[in-house]
Amino acid sequence: MTTGNKTARVIFLVCDFIFLIMGIGIFIAGIYLKVSRADFTEVLDSKEFNFATALMVSAGIIVVVVAIIGLIGERLQNQCVLGVYLICVILIFCLELAAGITGAIYRNRVSG
Repeated sequence: MTTGNKTARVIFLVCDFIFLIMGIGIFIAGIYLKVSRADFTEVLDSKEFNFATALMVSAGIIVVVVAIIGLIGERLQNQCVLGVYLICVILIFCLELAAGITGAIYRNRVSG
């Protein structure tokens, strides 16, 4: 195995591990908000808060699953699994980009 190949594998593993940690963080933050702020949702009757926490939990789970697929693909050196990982990461990036653009367009509608 060449030095460049080893370096690429290490960089991939570091990035994928960071991706995994961030997914776990989003998942834990969503669970924490759901549990710690449950009293406010009964008083406010806010569906947006419940939707946002559910979205955080589900996004965290999806990111963790995709990161695990990447780790398995790298470990097995399987091009098919790495291809699935690449498609998932590109899809997640496109969804994040779309969410950011939508947020920028409708930022005036959100009351701060």
